[in-house]
Amino acid sequence: MAIVRPFAEIADSIGVPLQLAFRRVRLPYMALDHADVYVPSERFLRFVMDLVLREGIDNLGFLVGRRFGVSSLDPEMPFYLHRSPTLFEAMQAFAELSNRTVTNCHVGIAAAPGANVTRFYHSPSCKDSNPASAQITWFGLMAMLGLVRTFRGPGWTPADIGVIGSAMPGETIRQAFSPTTFHVSRGISSIEIPNDFLSSSLLPRDPNLREYQPDAVGPVADDLVGSIRHLIGAYCESDRFTMGDAAELAGMSMRTLQRRLSESGTSFSAIENQSRHAVACRLLRETDAPITEISNRLGYAYPNHFSRAFRKLGGVSPRAFRASLAARGQSAKSH
Repeated sequence: MAIVRPFAEIADSIGVPLQLAFRRVRLPYMALDHADVYVPSERFLRFVMDLVLREGIDNLGFLVGRRFGVSSLDPEMPFYLHRSPTLFEAMQAFAELSNRTVTNCHVGIAAAPGANVTRFYHSPSCKDSNPASAQITWFGLMAMLGLVRTFRGPGWTPADIGVIGSAMPGETIRQAFSPTTFHVSRGISSIEIPNDFLSSSLLPRDPNLREYQPDAVGPVADDLVGSIRHLIGAYCESDRFTMGDAAELAGMSMRTLQRRLSESGTSFSAIENQSRHAVACRLLRETDAPITEISNRLGYAYPNHFSRAFRKLGGVSPRAFRASLAARGQSAKSH
């Protein structure tokens, strides 16, 4: 979910109704505060293009990367930079973290043959033919540029930028890079860095570098059952998280997943029921939503199915559970 956050913040800052935007592409809005929640790549790309086309944010990827800089791809990146004594080592750390955390993304470093420059390049997580390719290209480029600027200063601009696709960047982007030469590239985007910059040290108190906040990243369950419970809880209000989804994320077959869960004394359906019950309790406690609406949000075909499942785990109906909360609240006020 970390990669969705900066796009959501840009959209929110211009008044886009985020909950509606998330619902349109079936992303779990409640998981926005949990950076570790898995987001399928195709839904993230649909979210990006929905903002571009429906909300008219033409240069969204560029705007996100320019605003958040090196923190765009992962909130842990500033932590790695503070541990990197030189720009070159920071570039290596950036590449390693990006390649590890973003599916199908590839960031690398290559010396230009016969020249005194190095190319810092990025191959996005989507193909050139994907409508979101241009947005992700500029998102990646601006994140890489933000990294270099933490070592060379906020005004540094590369002499050459390679852009994936068949078209040159628009007027807004060209004005932001007035002395830069652009060329169309196939497969990768890149910025050109003079070799004598690679030994640069991190600038002190760089305003583009956010302080690392360990609490900004949600807790990651370190066991299979906990991970599945966490994901179901995040997705169940907006989409059905299936056992097939869980098996894919765990890197195993459905048969192996079933066996592993059985060895842990549980099953996927048991975890799913417990997770949905926990979310139902929260909605009954924290909102005034009708029980029928909560039933629909949690994916039950009929309200009576929801009531039966809730009573089985909690011992009371959803209506009785909410009534008991109200009674306890009144009792607390009287004392």
